[in-house]
Amino acid sequence: MAFDCNKAMFKKLFSKSNTLSVNDQPLTPTAFRRLLMFAIGCFIAIWIIETTEFTLARFDAFAYPICISCFAVALILSWLQLVPEAHLHLFCYTVIAMDLIVTSVLHHLNPYGHFGDTSQWLGLNYAMAYLFLELRKAIWVMTVMFVITLVGHYWAMSQHATLQQTYSVLLELGVSHVVYIVLLGTVVTIRVDKAKAQARADILEHEALTDPLTGILNRRGMQKKFENYAFHQQNSDYSLLIIDVDHFKRLNDNYGHLVGDQALVSLVELLIMQIRSDDILSRWGGEEFVILTFGYRRSQVLEFAERLRQSIAQMKIAGGHTITASIGVSHSYEADSRREMLHLADMNLYKAKQYGRNRVVDCVIAQQLTTEGNSVAD
Repeated sequence: MAFDCNKAMFKKLFSKSNTLSVNDQPLTPTAFRRLLMFAIGCFIAIWIIETTEFTLARFDAFAYPICISCFAVALILSWLQLVPEAHLHLFCYTVIAMDLIVTSVLHHLNPYGHFGDTSQWLGLNYAMAYLFLELRKAIWVMTVMFVITLVGHYWAMSQHATLQQTYSVLLELGVSHVVYIVLLGTVVTIRVDKAKAQARADILEHEALTDPLTGILNRRGMQKKFENYAFHQQNSDYSLLIIDVDHFKRLNDNYGHLVGDQALVSLVELLIMQIRSDDILSRWGGEEFVILTFGYRRSQVLEFAERLRQSIAQMKIAGGHTITASIGVSHSYEADSRREMLHLADMNLYKAKQYGRNRVVDCVIAQQLTTEGNSVAD
């Protein structure tokens, strides 16, 4: 059960196949749609500006509306969730990349064009690949785009330039693009390594704070919860319950530790069903469990604890056996520190054990039991 889940988590943590991509926390659908709307707005703005200034190239007169239409379709498909996001990412990346490459290639068909006028934008192809695509896919796609870029520019330059000029341009283009790829790849690798380390740290922290048998917080996890809450603020009433299974050693000795473990797991499942969503449950150690509950008055806490006690007594464990539990309770207004509150709950638990087990005791009830005991002794 919970133990198997934790074992599986460790296998995942140390498995060789446990690799993170740059997009293990991928571009979210919302972020992707915002980028699409931004791209549509940019293309429309450039289209309008170049049209009004009579600088719109013949290719751009066709390319701009095509790109805008493609992005609009991708936006609609993303909203309707009709196509996997990864496919839309690849589609939009291909549209932008091919537009940049073709624009640069056509520019270099002009014998009077300058190399830097459009080719500087081609570096965006590699940045966008890392942004939109999973790492392995990005590498393959960038390789294809790099080859298309070199072949296209070779063809364009060879139409009017000498072989030496063509090779010079291609060499400059190739080297600059390799630099783009390597530098961006280095940044992405650092990011992925950091994400891997953080993922491992999160899993290890979870394991350090979780009880492997029951899957709930362990003692250390509960202590951390204590530290994270400002319990002693005004109007922050809370109560602490320590639940201890009665005669648990006898259960282990008579029926075996496997039955004892199953009894603890069943008990936790019962407690989880009984507590509220904002209550905190932990295994304090052995057969002891701690519940931190908020906002109850003393009478409500005692009713809650009594309800737990009765449910535990009625619970059937493996083999049809039953168990009982004693519960010690303390309240925030009784203590000045967490340590004192734990001490009070523990003392009240001891008092419950002392006076017959299978009962709920807080400080008031403990005082009553002591008084009654003294009266009997007299």
